[in-house]
Amino acid sequence: MKKILVFGFLALAALVLSQAIALASGSSTGQSGTPFPWNISLKDLGISNPGILPSNPFYFIKEWSRSIKQVLTTDPVKKLNNDLADMNERVAEIKKLSDISSSDPEDIISAIDKYGSSVVAMKADLVALDSSAANQGTGDFINNLLSTSLKHEEVFDQIKFQFPGDDEMASSLLVAHSKIESLVVVIPAKFDTPDAFKKRLGDIMQSGLTGVTSTETIIFKNLRNIEILDQMSGSFSITTKIKVNELSAGLIKNIEDGLGKLDQNGRADIFNSKTLMELPGDRNILSGILDIIKSQSSDRIISDGVDGFKRAILEKQIADNGYAKEDISAMLKNSGDLIVKIKDSPDPSLAKSVKSQIDDYLVKAQDEINQANKALGNNDLVGAYGLAIAAGNDAESAMNILGLKLIPSAGTSATSTATSTENLVSSTPASAGKK
Repeated sequence: MKKILVFGFLALAALVLSQAIALASGSSTGQSGTPFPWNISLKDLGISNPGILPSNPFYFIKEWSRSIKQVLTTDPVKKLNNDLADMNERVAEIKKLSDISSSDPEDIISAIDKYGSSVVAMKADLVALDSSAANQGTGDFINNLLSTSLKHEEVFDQIKFQFPGDDEMASSLLVAHSKIESLVVVIPAKFDTPDAFKKRLGDIMQSGLTGVTSTETIIFKNLRNIEILDQMSGSFSITTKIKVNELSAGLIKNIEDGLGKLDQNGRADIFNSKTLMELPGDRNILSGILDIIKSQSSDRIISDGVDGFKRAILEKQIADNGYAKEDISAMLKNSGDLIVKIKDSPDPSLAKSVKSQIDDYLVKAQDEINQANKALGNNDLVGAYGLAIAAGNDAESAMNILGLKLIPSAGTSATSTATSTENLVSSTPASAGKK
């Protein structure tokens, strides 16, 4: 017994010492990227300082403490609240690590992976909760879970922006996003009707703007919220997805109302391509959202700003991948070969309307190839690249209708980018704005 007490005392002393070390440790200067006032901070997470970090050799004591607390908790709602506190503290630790310039990215990746494991454990506890015994405590917990999950999505987007080009980090963050979304989807599946979930989600997003007076900040926060909804929507049932899309459409209306309050300079600042490129999150989804706003506005500032943002994305992709004329020519050749394959594979059983749809895609794709070749002749790599992506998308759409498989030789590194950048060139924007 004495040995146990001594060990417990030493463990507690070590924890206190390590907390002091953590509080006194390096400055939070950040890895890279531009901080925005609407980014999630430790304060927003409700944690002033997460204390000992995963990079600390004494971190195992913190993990041990969490495990003991869960073992000793029997009330299911209290257990879930412990899960959520654990999740949130882990995100605060990850954020703190990512903001310290000397942090090893491997420590951050490991912490993100452990966060994912904690989300999986929480999901199991949430699924096991008896929904028939739901009470006010359960409702408060679900609101807190949803609010916290949205913040975690933003934090992970911010961290991805801080580590450009780190594929291992990006992969780990993508897994974390998917686990958050699989957790959130339990709420409408188990506790809410689609309408109730839409209201709950809308109320939480609105509460995040409490005290915010800057029109610009409100606009950017709403853009981020729509983007997160778009990322999550693929996990929801069809009926819930419809309600989430309605919420997104309402947020777009709020953005349009906010833009109406700004003068020309204010709108130009919002639609500045440099500012938009520095926003954390998925640029392709953001491009689709901005396309919706552009389509519903006659403002030249908005139109030029969205087009400039799209061009900036393409310029960055060309620079990041080192694409040259011959790479874009290869993309165009692959799309041309695909068009030929589709034309050489007629299906007499297809309805006339389906054949017409395929022909429309093929004509459009060929026209885009012709325009792209002309742009290449004028050394406009960005214009040619955008058109090459469009041609590839349209040819693949025709192929999918016909039920053909991709040409084996079509899988070049340049063509593989096409599907991930569809929103940049497609007339069909992100699902966020569908009404």
